[in-house]
Amino acid sequence: MTDISEIPIRVCKFDKLNNKELITSFKSYLEACKCCPQYPNCIHPKEQSAADALDIPHSEIIKLKDTYYTNLNKLFPGEEVLETKSWVLYVDKNKQNPAVWHNHYQKKYSSKQVSGICYLTETTHGTEYRNEYFKAEAIPTLHHWFLWESKLEHRPKEIYNDKPRMVIATYTIFK
Repeated sequence: MTDISEIPIRVCKFDKLNNKELITSFKSYLEACKCCPQYPNCIHPKEQSAADALDIPHSEIIKLKDTYYTNLNKLFPGEEVLETKSWVLYVDKNKQNPAVWHNHYQKKYSSKQVSGICYLTETTHGTEYRNEYFKAEAIPTLHHWFLWESKLEHRPKEIYNDKPRMVIATYTIFK
């Protein structure tokens, strides 16, 4: 069985989806479903959605969700999912990324936890990762899931975007 702690970040390619439809749907969702009930007086980035973005009943989003679970099943065959959260982060052109180091690890669970990101827009500004041994930046690539152990700290690269940047981020807790 694969243990994700042995492989800091896995990159999983999937068949092309209609990113234009995904972006349009996720923008509508982001407008209607802000990050939390405390918005805008919360700690979340201001252009982050609620945490059920992959549950939107739209044909392309359903396909994207399927690619996520297909890759999780390849990495962790036979493992059962307890919970998955997913949200959209959108940063407009000429705006700075909300570059705060964080992780998605939920201390109340002792089981395996995996986080992920999928870039929906073309960008040269990836996600930075760090642990006690390294600091690295992913090269943002469309039609790929980047998956890692949820304890790994990460953040969007601290930079002003030269064009809009949209990602879907996830974390999954296994039973």
